[in-house]
Amino acid sequence: MNSRVNTMSRSFGLLLILLIAAHQFLINKHLTLGIITIIVLQLGMYMMRGLMSKRVRNALILAIIFFTFTDVVWIVTNHIAFWVLSQVTLMFIAFGLLIFGLFIQKNERGKLRFVIEETSKGIVFAIVSLATILLFAGSFNSQIFSIVTQKIMGEKNYIQAEESISVINGKYKLISDVQYDSDKPRSYMDIMTKNGKVDPDRPTFFYIHGGGWVAGDKMEGDPHSETNDSNLLYQYKKMVDAGYNVVTINYPLAPQYHHPVQVQQVSDAISFLKDYGKGYGIGTDKIVMSGGSAGGQLAAEFVTIQANPEYAKMVKVKPVISLDNIKAQVLEVPMLDPVRNHKTDRENILNDYMFGQYFSAYVDQPLVVYRSKLNKKLNLIEYINEDFPPTFLSDGNFGSFSDQSKDYFVSLSQNDVKADIYIPDIDEGRAGHGFMGDIDSKETQTFTKKKLEFLNSIDSLNTKKNKQREEKRERAQ
Repeated sequence: MNSRVNTMSRSFGLLLILLIAAHQFLINKHLTLGIITIIVLQLGMYMMRGLMSKRVRNALILAIIFFTFTDVVWIVTNHIAFWVLSQVTLMFIAFGLLIFGLFIQKNERGKLRFVIEETSKGIVFAIVSLATILLFAGSFNSQIFSIVTQKIMGEKNYIQAEESISVINGKYKLISDVQYDSDKPRSYMDIMTKNGKVDPDRPTFFYIHGGGWVAGDKMEGDPHSETNDSNLLYQYKKMVDAGYNVVTINYPLAPQYHHPVQVQQVSDAISFLKDYGKGYGIGTDKIVMSGGSAGGQLAAEFVTIQANPEYAKMVKVKPVISLDNIKAQVLEVPMLDPVRNHKTDRENILNDYMFGQYFSAYVDQPLVVYRSKLNKKLNLIEYINEDFPPTFLSDGNFGSFSDQSKDYFVSLSQNDVKADIYIPDIDEGRAGHGFMGDIDSKETQTFTKKKLEFLNSIDSLNTKKNKQREEKRERAQ
């Protein structure tokens, strides 16, 4: 009897541990997991009903009822306190069953064997318990995951960098680490122009790197993308060859710095260029705002602040440049709707978890409150209006945010904003999040071609829109 009780307690305890881990990791499946967990708990109670004392049975029944209540309330209200209570209760049940199965009603078969068995069981229990608690803590405090990621990748919010000048392939002049702000770390930009006589009348391609707001670099790019070492340099060269000057920035990383610090830094960088750009051969009359992944979100948010006073007021970041001076925006795999930040199109479970953790660290809230009021307010798709600049969107067809890009494109079109979108055909192969980092792929070549074609097509359109804005301002006066 003792052996059967121990075996069943251990089995159900380990099954619940797996379900707890699933609750933390499979954040898109909480309703399904909640139902499965309740069924498993009921099944466990039924199978063990005659194998435990009345006191233990009653305590377990109360715990199951409490978990069911708090989990249902959490699903309905999205209130973090009920999620914490439900998960702590589930851990209490799981750990209780494991302790009961591993350490209670022991059958000693010899002192040495008994010591070895108990020590081994203790080590296993400690490891399982620690892993479970860490997963739970990571869901409640997203800073943990992001800080560990930064340590692994060697990312940090550096303070000092030395400005330098180099020439690449005899064709491109690169000024590295120009400081655009002294108050925040990583406030440096790189400037690439055609080597020789600088021309500030060229349009400026302003690029913001990705990396989930917690990592990445202005020249090395997004460490999560399908990347060649020189992928951003390749794109920058293409833009210079196409008649642009290029500016790319670093910005303070989360979780040490939270929204809206990063988009404020984008504004500070643009303000720096307005004041000092001519000295570096950079004009601000015709800027293309662009970025990849998290950088795409920052570029889109910056444009939203310039175009929509309601949004600018909400995030408390002031516009710094006239819309007449924003030629276009080019958004690569951007996250645009925070409520869906953890839910990629053609779902990739690992990406879902990472993206959810990163955005949560960025806005300083727990991973599991993705339906929060803040996330709903930061949905950039909801703030599009007729004043937005022409927009080119591109996204992967797997494990990325293509559904959000499509929704953004539809909203732009409904507001009579010129827009185009490129998402590789899934029938021709998978192109994941940040696919354009692979400069040799057919998809990247197509993306680059379509991007340049779009930018070449909008000059006359912008002249017309600027005239309409001027007439609108005159009528308002």
